[in-house]
Formats: sequence, structure tokens, C-alpha cells
Amino acid sequence: MWLPESLYEKIPQFWFFAGLFLIFAGLYVGFAFGPTIWYLVLGIVCCLCGIGLFMMRQRYRQKSQPTDRTILADK
Repeated sequence: MWLPESLYEKIPQFWFFAGLFLIFAGLYVGFAFGPTIWYLVLGIVCCLCGIGLFMMRQRYRQKSQPTDRTILADK
């Protein structure tokens, strides 16, 4: 599935902010409400997924960029 670049670049931010929303929603509702713990767990998982996606993309972009050594070796 192809996504426009502007949307593709914002996916990690979406997951992170969705996770923050779930965490704050769970805290707002309070622990008297039964599923609150699931809000918190799902929120933490979403935040971790967003951070993980961001880090994986950064690592891939650093690997795919040519370094000075590679450029000098090609000459």
C-alpha cells in the first residue's frame, strides 16, 4: 500500500500521541473504572511503537546515506 510521504512521515507521531491520549484518558477516568488498566497498557504499547518506528527509520536512513569513507573509496 502506497502512502503519500507527508502521511508516511507522521505515522510514528500518530502512534505516540494516540498512546498519550489513551494514557491520559485512563488516568482521567480513574482506577474505579474496570478497564482503566487496559487503557494504560494500550497507551504505553502505542507510545513504544511510535518511538520504535521513529528509531528504526532513523537507523535505516543513517545506514543508507553514503559516508565520507564510501565516497573517497569510490574515487
